Amino acid sequence: MRKALTLGSTAAENLVVEEMDVPVGMVKLSLQGKLVREFPALAGEKFSVQTINEQNCIVATIFCQRNDYEQRE
Repeated sequence: MRKALTLGSTAAENLVVEEMDVPVGMVKLSLQGKLVREFPALAGEKFSVQTINEQNCIVATIFCQRNDYEQRE
């Protein structure tokens, strides 16, 4: 993907938490709304997101590699 999934400040409202493993900091997210419209090939996918919480700062990292995904221009 040449484009990040984040679409400005509305990105959070277009993500759904499907599962959480709090002790290890793992969250599984799926797309909804604006993100599904922007990335229809990713609809229904669950993305594993690793989180870290250090000194009141939360960082989340996701990596998605799909060979069958075509980026819309």
